[in-house]
Amino acid sequence: MAFDCLGLAVGLWASVASTWKPDQQYTFGYGRVETLSGFANGEPKTATAALMLRLFPDLDIGVYHIRGNTESVCSVSSSI
Repeated sequence: MAFDCLGLAVGLWASVASTWKPDQQYTFGYGRVETLSGFANGEPKTATAALMLRLFPDLDIGVYHIRGNTESVCSVSSSI
């Protein structure tokens, strides 16, 4: 939840900063700040997910097989 709150704050700051006009230091403006903040927001979340998968290898992320009668599942899915 801390990552989400921090990501919202960074995204809000980036949306405001991207409207700033060019100055002497950043002659092309601040338009790319939004893109960089999205990358900076996603990296810790991706690293956390990778760390969890590494620390807990017993997590089953495979395909789940349905046991029992699957005829009703097929008939419902084909009528949609």
